[in-house]
Amino acid sequence: MIDQTAMGRRARRVALAGLVSLALGLVVTGCSETLPEPKPKAPSMAEAIAAFDNPRGELTSETLPGVVESALGGLGFSEDLNNLGFVTDFLGGLDSAEEAESEQGLTVRRQGLDIGGTSFAGDGFLEVKRVCRGWNGGTTPNPSEDGILGMVLGFSDKGIDEVIFGGFKGCREDLSGSKVLLDPVLSIYVGDAFNLGEPGAGTLLFSLDGQVDIDGEISSADLDFRVGPDDLFEIRVPTDDGDIIFSPTTTTFRTGAGTWQCNFEEATCARDGQQLSF
Repeated sequence: MIDQTAMGRRARRVALAGLVSLALGLVVTGCSETLPEPKPKAPSMAEAIAAFDNPRGELTSETLPGVVESALGGLGFSEDLNNLGFVTDFLGGLDSAEEAESEQGLTVRRQGLDIGGTSFAGDGFLEVKRVCRGWNGGTTPNPSEDGILGMVLGFSDKGIDEVIFGGFKGCREDLSGSKVLLDPVLSIYVGDAFNLGEPGAGTLLFSLDGQVDIDGEISSADLDFRVGPDDLFEIRVPTDDGDIIFSPTTTTFRTGAGTWQCNFEEATCARDGQQLSF
């Protein structure tokens, strides 16, 4: 049985904590400066955004079991990422990166932003890298052995850019006793959530693309999920005829034909008088 309300609230809380902390500490200014190097270009997330806004896949009695399996697999992986706490630690530590560098394996490169002054200055970016914790529980950061998570946060005189991006590179983590090696690209769509009156009030979309090795078994780490207000937590499930959107908080599947309400105890999903079993 899925704990619907707790799952959505926990996912949103974990995802937003570091981002809100960062956004609240930054104030936009109107001046600009010439950067020593151009700002890295963020990837487009238009295709993922469209998949959540307008899913086109369909559920049938033949496809439902596989869709449920994929949805629960994506749910488990998103929970694993939350348990790592990397995104929250990473973004929440930006305002104290210099003090944390030697102890936590955190390094930061800034252009066009003075953390101490908490101000933007035209186009600029932050590039931050955090050393992964490794498989042996060591306390000394070792990027060559344990890998890193690196992310770029761009901004302009309008505020934080829509996409924060980067990824894991040879990142070794111990997760519930399993040796996990992460290499996927990670992008986070924040839209204008932090350039409005209430930072963190909007929806965030997380997208991973790559592979993960768990105890020597390699599998896909392709996963898109989004969190937002009112316990929103949704996972994208690709199918042969389009995407389907799964919500653990409401146990529903959004499809091109409409929304299916599911009962995981009875292993059924229903819509407009139709019922499918899995």
